[in-house]
Amino acid sequence: LSPKHHIFETPLFLDESLLGQLSTRVRTGNGCTETHIRPTGIPPHVAILCEMKWVKDGLVDTLSKIETTRTDTVKDIITELEKGEFRRVQSDFAIPDCSVRQMWLLWVYGNKTKQIPPLRQLDGRDMPSRKLQKRLSQLRYVMSKIEKAAASKNLLHDSQNVDEATQVFVACAGSVDVDRRTEHSRKRRRGQLSWATVGKLLRKMAKQQ
Repeated sequence: LSPKHHIFETPLFLDESLLGQLSTRVRTGNGCTETHIRPTGIPPHVAILCEMKWVKDGLVDTLSKIETTRTDTVKDIITELEKGEFRRVQSDFAIPDCSVRQMWLLWVYGNKTKQIPPLRQLDGRDMPSRKLQKRLSQLRYVMSKIEKAAASKNLLHDSQNVDEATQVFVACAGSVDVDRRTEHSRKRRRGQLSWATVGKLLRKMAKQQ
C-alpha cells in the first residue's frame, strides 16, 4: 500500500501503544515453507515471489551440481597446452622408477590421485621432453611383452581395475623374466629390479638369441 493510503490515518495506526500490543500477536513472513505460516489476506504477487524463490534455489542447486560434474570431467582428462600442442600430462610429469609390477598397474590403470591417465594411452607428443619420449619408448618395449602374453591368454581388456590388472600381471609375469644370476654369478632380486633395468636385460637377452 502507498504510505498515503487512508488506512494509515485510522485510529489503529495512530495509536502507537495499540500497535505495539498488536505487533506481538502478528506473525509476518513470505509464506514460504521455512516460515511455517500460511498467507492470509496477502496479495497474490507474494505467493508468486515465493515460487520464484523456490525456482531460484532449484537453479542454484542444479548449477552447483553441473559445476561439480564439469570439474570432475576436466580432472579426468588433464591436458596442458604448451607450444601450441595439447598434452595429456602436466609439464612436470615423469615416468617413475619402479618395479615392472607397479609399472604395469600405471600402464593399464594410471594414477587418478595424481591425475595421470593410463600410460598406455600416451604417446611421444604427450611427453614434455625428448628424454621422456625415449623413456616412454623403452617402457612400451617392456609392457608390450606383458600385453602380448596377456592377449595370448585372452586376458587383455580395455578397462581393468587394480585387482584385475594385478591378476593379469601375475599370470603373465613369465614374459618379462630375466636370468636369476648376473654375469658374476650373483643372485638377482628380480622382484626389486626396476622396469628400466628389466628392459635393458630383455634387450640384451634378445640380442644373444
